[in-house]
Amino acid sequence: MMNVFAASGIVMWPLLLFSLLAIALIIERLIFWLRISHSQTPMLRHVLCSYRIEGLRLGMATQAPGSDDGAEVE
Repeated sequence: MMNVFAASGIVMWPLLLFSLLAIALIIERLIFWLRISHSQTPMLRHVLCSYRIEGLRLGMATQAPGSDDGAEVE
């Protein structure tokens, strides 16, 4: 491994440094997005459930008694 670095000269060291930096950044972003997705799942379920319940209540409250929900095709 050191033979490759010795043969390539000074150009190889910045390449190694930036490659390691890129790998570290990829790992950090992966951990960040995994944490976000796990913490957002319960909240998203709660919001969607609340929306379904409130949407149903709102729809029932605004619907006129005896009106037909079906679409009319002529």
